[in-house]
Amino acid sequence: MKNINTKISTRGIFLGASLLGATVVGSVSSAQAAPQNQRHDVREARQNVREERRDLRDARQNLRVERRDLRNDYRPAPAFINSNRTLEGRVSNDLKDNGVLLRVSNGQDVRVTFANGEPKQLGTGDIIRVSGNYSGNGFFANNVTIIRNN
Repeated sequence: MKNINTKISTRGIFLGASLLGATVVGSVSSAQAAPQNQRHDVREARQNVREERRDLRDARQNLRVERRDLRNDYRPAPAFINSNRTLEGRVSNDLKDNGVLLRVSNGQDVRVTFANGEPKQLGTGDIIRVSGNYSGNGFFANNVTIIRNN
């Protein structure tokens, strides 16, 4: 009971002093400083969160780039590029360099380059069968068979 009376009398003294115009400097300054410190702490926390978000965004972007690079590095080439193919068709144009334009059964003209040189008896209108691989801009033939020579 004595503690309660002491608290009440202490509060009564401060209350009476404040009614008389006195100010309690110690309690007012600590009461004013606490919200300022809290605001400063909140600002720092917000700044830290912004920096963490920025770092996370950068890390995600770096991960995207690395994944894209890995996909491009290990992506297998399309099957039609690396596999050995056979084309058959009519020579529509005998080119000056080591090749011809071959019109295949679907009507498409394919530029054919010969690995071992163009056969001497080959000419426009001949029907040939070539085997080889597709390259960047045409077909690279390893083998040539003349089916019908015109």
